[in-house]
Amino acid sequence: MKDSIWKLNPSRYLKECQRLIDLCHSVISGQTSIIEGARSILAYREDMGEGDNKGWNIFVVVESDSDHLPVGEIRQHWAEDALRAKDIEIKNFESFYRKPMIEACYAISTEYKNVVEQVAAPDA
Repeated sequence: MKDSIWKLNPSRYLKECQRLIDLCHSVISGQTSIIEGARSILAYREDMGEGDNKGWNIFVVVESDSDHLPVGEIRQHWAEDALRAKDIEIKNFESFYRKPMIEACYAISTEYKNVVEQVAAPDA
């Protein structure tokens, strides 16, 4: 089991691992945008003990470089004309970061699928 905040609660750990896997798949499939996916995945970084894992750096970069872009619920507070301009920027931004984000999501999904299998497997 990875060193996470849930290491003393294996069932909670497995649930959080599965949520992270599902989130990665949602980004890969396009259900979750690149920006929202990076922000959501990044929220798991410290809790899952991945603070020093360089494979997670893409999420830091995307979140940092997109913090001025309105995605999600915040959009309801923006004027339509301002959103039209930002939507072009969002589209270009997400296109630029799509490939490294998808690669990172695949890697994390695979890694945590293996973790789940190891934790869930009965001792031999």
